[in-house]
Amino acid sequence: MKKNPIQFAVVREDPQIEMDIVNNFALERATLIGSGGCTAFCLKALKPEIEITLIEPNAAQIELIKTKSWILKGLHLPKMFGLENSSVKSLIECGNFESLFRQFRLFVQEFIVSEPEIEKSFQTNSPQIWEEVFAHPYWQIAFDLFFSDAMLVTMFGEAAIQHAPKNSYPAYFRRRLEKGLRRDDFHRNYFLHHIFLGRYLLKTNSLPFYLFHSIKNLDFEFFNDFAQNFEGFTGKQLAHFSNIFDWCDGGIVRQIAARAAESLEKGSVVTFRQLNNQKDYRAFFGASFRWLETGEIVERDRSLFYEKIEIGEKIL
Repeated sequence: MKKNPIQFAVVREDPQIEMDIVNNFALERATLIGSGGCTAFCLKALKPEIEITLIEPNAAQIELIKTKSWILKGLHLPKMFGLENSSVKSLIECGNFESLFRQFRLFVQEFIVSEPEIEKSFQTNSPQIWEEVFAHPYWQIAFDLFFSDAMLVTMFGEAAIQHAPKNSYPAYFRRRLEKGLRRDDFHRNYFLHHIFLGRYLLKTNSLPFYLFHSIKNLDFEFFNDFAQNFEGFTGKQLAHFSNIFDWCDGGIVRQIAARAAESLEKGSVVTFRQLNNQKDYRAFFGASFRWLETGEIVERDRSLFYEKIEIGEKIL
């Protein structure tokens, strides 16, 4: 029977946020959630000397990051990184979440709009087609079918949807993608290309940062366990928690936040995202953090997935 140990082939988070943090706060170290490794690769492409630790409890995800690192060193990019055509063998299509989006994409292409028409809209910056797509009777059905609570729980477990209103994910993802497809930069958004084409478009201004900048240093330290067991939040650094709080109960979030707040030095920055989850986690980090206003960052976020992006600077 089929069983894929890789949950996420890519990081569906805009790495520009972490890149800006590292630059603006002059950080030389970072601890990140590993996932598909994309954010870590972008930080290394931006700042080769940065020291990065990747927290990842899934050994298969660590092996995926190592495989990507090996290929990036050899620059054998086109086929393996989805720059030629969509393939389940590409390193950006090999996870369970990518399988879900692949079935969503095939449904859209079968019942609503063809792949050539989709690619043409991205290549020629032609947004008109998408309003017709949004009005199509099968558009909402596509989300109902592939982003139901039953599907997400089967794929990721109950923890993945515990903080969201019941049966809210189909409408949530539809609103987020429609918003992104209406943006002026939709045609350059590689997250949308990946979702609707299963690949990236081979254009410099439409690729992840790490795929059009050379990476001289791909050395990472790996912590193969959960974030609540990590004791390396020391010194001045970026502590990136991805959206793991969406998956955690309040006690675990409090444990992670307290450990980070206690160990991080002044000048460190923490960041986390929330997907269909409106809970306020700032207080869990205590009074030593100054939280940035991130409304504009959420609006610019190319990944489109998150309704909350929190960035806190340790000031005490």
